[in-house]
Amino acid sequence: MIEKVLITNPSGATLELELARPELSGFAVLSIDGLGPPTGAINLTDLGGTDGSAFNSARANKRNIVLNLRFISDDARRESYKYFPVKRNVKIAVVSNDRTVETEGYVEYNNPNIFSPESGCSISIICPDPYLYDSSLQTAIIAGVSKEFTFPFMNNSLTENLIIFGEYRDNAGVNIEYEGNDDAGINIVVHFSGDVTDLRIYNSLTREILQIDTSLVPGGKFIHGDGLVISTIRGNKFITLTRDGIDYNLMNALGRNPVWIRLIPGSNVFSYAVTSGDSNMIMRVEYKIKYEGV
Repeated sequence: MIEKVLITNPSGATLELELARPELSGFAVLSIDGLGPPTGAINLTDLGGTDGSAFNSARANKRNIVLNLRFISDDARRESYKYFPVKRNVKIAVVSNDRTVETEGYVEYNNPNIFSPESGCSISIICPDPYLYDSSLQTAIIAGVSKEFTFPFMNNSLTENLIIFGEYRDNAGVNIEYEGNDDAGINIVVHFSGDVTDLRIYNSLTREILQIDTSLVPGGKFIHGDGLVISTIRGNKFITLTRDGIDYNLMNALGRNPVWIRLIPGSNVFSYAVTSGDSNMIMRVEYKIKYEGV
């Protein structure tokens, strides 16, 4: 069940539309369209001399969210102009009883019904990205030291080490059970504590591999203090090395025939390999769950 909708305008101001308590915002939410799965566009080619068609490709169309609101305060109409400026970008968060999902879009129109006895407005928001994303960032450690406890703590023995402060994970891999409805890009974040050469990252189940040729990295290798971020998110792919406060674009260091590793619904096993410096790095995967609808 949807509990409330949060609208953040380009200035950073947020309107909280709580469905059960419209008096708090001055707007009563009559309906919201466009929160279900997006429509698909299926491209087919007719076959000459035979029945049916051949499948070419498919994609999800843009999302169109339409809010129908009723004004229950004197200044609600003018407030709607503030939070839904035409042609401007707004952020939308939908809070339900089990999760919060987010997206962004552009206000297509804000049509108020000024002279009606029960005045209100209809607002259309076009979202270029057809999917909704979980508001929380998920993290999984591939290699490095993982935390094992939080304070406070107590060690009841003076002779035995009963508390594990952290555990070093090797490159055997980590399994991510991805609960989303569609493939999703990820951010791979790596911190280096020593020299590392020739980094290769795998999704073992899909047999995808992404390679970084360190001969094309400044100095020919990763060194102590380096930070590396690899984004495989569609529309925002990049590889950035941060060294001594300076960012370097490492797109040219991609190996031959690169594959931008992604999460697929279900199991995903990530691992890595290097030519040298296996224990000189901490690697994690960051991602947001991608849903077709609320």
